[in-house]
Amino acid sequence: MKGCARSTADVGRREMQRTKWTRATLIRKHGGRCHLCNEPVDLKDPASPRYATIDHVVPLSRGGRDLLDNLALACRACNEKKGATMPQEPKP
Repeated sequence: MKGCARSTADVGRREMQRTKWTRATLIRKHGGRCHLCNEPVDLKDPASPRYATIDHVVPLSRGGRDLLDNLALACRACNEKKGATMPQEPKP
């Protein structure tokens, strides 16, 4: 039983490290700007509509993959507005 708990904790820790690395990589890739509106993202205040989020360019629900080439930096407001639309579709 103890081994399972440690294994689950290790998986969670690796996932958190992966997410931090991915976010840092996207911030560098996009110069700290939202790929949708090109405005600077907020890196400190999670309650801000400009807060940096990770966007799946092709949404997972539409067949996109959870790979770096399908991820982009987006502010929370733009990412929520985009929803599950595809890049060629008009935004709501």
